[in-house]
Amino acid sequence: MFLFATAMASVIIMATSKQTKLISLFPGFAIPLEAKFTQSPAFIYAIAALSPGGSWTKLQFHFVILDALLLGIVAAATGAAGGVAYIGLKGNSHTNWKKVCDEFGSFCSHLAGSIVLSLLSSITLLLLVWLSVYVLSKKLPRV
Repeated sequence: MFLFATAMASVIIMATSKQTKLISLFPGFAIPLEAKFTQSPAFIYAIAALSPGGSWTKLQFHFVILDALLLGIVAAATGAAGGVAYIGLKGNSHTNWKKVCDEFGSFCSHLAGSIVLSLLSSITLLLLVWLSVYVLSKKLPRV
């Protein structure tokens, strides 16, 4: 709810932002100049990004894409953290990297717990993407 409220307020404030001011070119002669959000591609992008329109099915499709993107990010972060943690646990004799977990057991236990939870998050996101794709496939017209 907080996300919706702040996004909606941002869109309304941005879309209604407009100011006209008289700019003096030389004494006795001024021209009106207008500033509004449509003069900046960044502001137009902000409104477009914060106010997705269209049909609910189209919006759900965008959520599936964002969920898949988030899945990729979380899975990549989990893999990277897991790889470094494995080196900390086992070391690497070829590169002369020592085992860290022998000295910092509590630290490594925390890392292991975090990586397991991150892996569960990745699996949950994968299931959500699959569920979303399944639900969307049921809404598509059959040919």
